[in-house]
Amino acid sequence: MILTVLADDFTGALDTGVQFAEKGIPAYVAFEGAEEAFSMDCAVLVIDMQSRHLPPEQARAAAFRLARLAREAGSAYLYKKTDSTLRGNIGAELEGAMRGFGAEKLCFAPAYPKLGRITSNGVQYVDGSPLTETSYARDALNPIRSSDVAEIIAEQSSLPVSRRWEDLSGEGIFLADAETDGELDCLAQKMRGKAAVFAGCAGFAEYLERAVPLEKGELSSPVKTDGLLVLSGSIHPRSLEQLQKARADGIPVFCLAPEEKLAVCRNGEAIPEILREQVVRAIQTSGTAVVASAVTR
Repeated sequence: MILTVLADDFTGALDTGVQFAEKGIPAYVAFEGAEEAFSMDCAVLVIDMQSRHLPPEQARAAAFRLARLAREAGSAYLYKKTDSTLRGNIGAELEGAMRGFGAEKLCFAPAYPKLGRITSNGVQYVDGSPLTETSYARDALNPIRSSDVAEIIAEQSSLPVSRRWEDLSGEGIFLADAETDGELDCLAQKMRGKAAVFAGCAGFAEYLERAVPLEKGELSSPVKTDGLLVLSGSIHPRSLEQLQKARADGIPVFCLAPEEKLAVCRNGEAIPEILREQVVRAIQTSGTAVVASAVTR
């Protein structure tokens, strides 16, 4: 194991892991609590901490503990995956990861130009608008109060934040601007041999092989399946637009009623048998089905 990645949710873990897998770099995704994963035979281990909605101190402790385990397991590098719209416990987890790994500095590049998320003069933008002027800022569970990345970090961490990537002198978090994929690529190349702990979203992870000695290998053949099941639990307007587009394109979309969603989330109950049978028939007939919880039937 050369690199350990700590993500705050399952989507982020997969989104980051695939950046390595598609280059033929063996990557394994595990859940928080699966300590046996640290003995896996893989170049990159990705841990889903399930910490985005935790209180800050719990998220900090989780990042510290897993970073410490990674170090003890022999991982030479650590990557703290963050949300590209900076939702969640950003400052707490960056500090916890850095301290747990025993590092004095952490290099943070939160941009994801392919998705329209860039960092300019320390400010995060989404599709040209400052973060606080987007729908992401009104996230029900993780509202955003600033577009300034350093200010967001300072809400949960007292570590100094610097934009001096050239020398990386001193302790703290070093924040990098990036408006293009080429800039992320260049940043990663400049960081080779200068740091052991990095942070960012899947955008920076795509180029992390420039900073971390990971060898590309043969791509494994994808597993063929007879159908595709899509699960959508997001209430973001973009997700709702995608669900509407799926319906317009003739893809069967099934929705959980509010009481059904609560039963699944709180009690671990399965989705209703009738709905399950409908989903199975849809996949058998059309090859694809969507189960969502954010729109009405």
